Amino acid sequence: MIKASEKKIETICQFSKLKEKLLDLEEINIDILIKEGFHNVMLPKEIGGLDLNIIDMSKLLVDISSTCHYSGLILSMHYYTIGSLKSLSSNSLDQYLNDVYKEGALFGSISDPKVQPFYNREQVKEAIGITYTKSNGEIKINGTKKYVSGAKSIRYLPIYAYNEELNSRFPISVFIVDMQKQGVHIIEDNWISNSMAQTDTFDIYFENVEVNESLFQEGKGIEITDNLVYWFRIALSSVYLGVCEAAYKHITQLVKLNKKLLTDASIQNKIVDIKIKLETAKSQLIRSSQIVNDGLQTNNISIEVKNSTLITKFIIADTVNNILDECMKIKGISSLNKGDFLERLSRDSKAAYFHPPQEYKVKEDLAINELGIIKFKRNL
Repeated sequence: MIKASEKKIETICQFSKLKEKLLDLEEINIDILIKEGFHNVMLPKEIGGLDLNIIDMSKLLVDISSTCHYSGLILSMHYYTIGSLKSLSSNSLDQYLNDVYKEGALFGSISDPKVQPFYNREQVKEAIGITYTKSNGEIKINGTKKYVSGAKSIRYLPIYAYNEELNSRFPISVFIVDMQKQGVHIIEDNWISNSMAQTDTFDIYFENVEVNESLFQEGKGIEITDNLVYWFRIALSSVYLGVCEAAYKHITQLVKLNKKLLTDASIQNKIVDIKIKLETAKSQLIRSSQIVNDGLQTNNISIEVKNSTLITKFIIADTVNNILDECMKIKGISSLNKGDFLERLSRDSKAAYFHPPQEYKVKEDLAINELGIIKFKRNL
């Protein structure tokens, strides 16, 4: 029998080899990463994965995103969804995870349902945007899921769906949608963005799409998946830290090759300032991922877990945009040319602000957590 310590050492070795393989790849895109098996890392070991925890997931996403942040963003949704869902009790999930390993299938993001505790049923229905009905043994969904990253690449999309016939506080269940099913429509023409355009982030419209039984207890989708948001924040922050590292590597190489810039004291100071910001953001992400990992392992999602992920998301969104601004100033006006490496990173980094939760919501939630504020909704 293999001891737990030996299994841990084996996993560390496999993870190190995987990161070395990443460095050896001459080119990176989502198809190459799938071919090389990077889509399998979050899977349980018994079906061919490495069963990475949230800490190692974060490290790998930073490395991938520092080379190709488009692939990093798509894989971040795939990683965090598998990482979070596999820890919950659901026998029906196994068939989908096997398809990941056997067929290279990707998961999309289940996303934040954005349901507030004081919402009435009609507001809950509107927030979810997808409904389902059950008839003659068939379950069919209708509605729209917005902003699905990697829409053209993913095979399985977890969704929340509302059923007004259920007698529960939030009558919401979780389903897995096979994107190859009839009635699934990718809406490309209503989401034309400058940021992260190559991630194919589109809306998905469901028209009487048949799905299997609810992944978890019907009508308890929100309650059961509470902790997914912490996986999401760490995964997303890792992608944008990777963008920070890509920008820093680019600008330091440029300065080293330009004697005038290299010997300019003000440029040297700016490079050091960027490095300090990068290392501060990295430390925040490492600390937060460790706090979340501890909380998940002990099933204790404390205020510290909630606050650390909110703060990390805020700091890294701010840092990546600040670093890109400074790098562009050092490079000069050529960095404004459309298609320039820094110009592209700068456009893409703007999206960091708009991933949930946005700044106002981050600060509102932090205030509630720190001050013990209870929100009430006045009936008008």
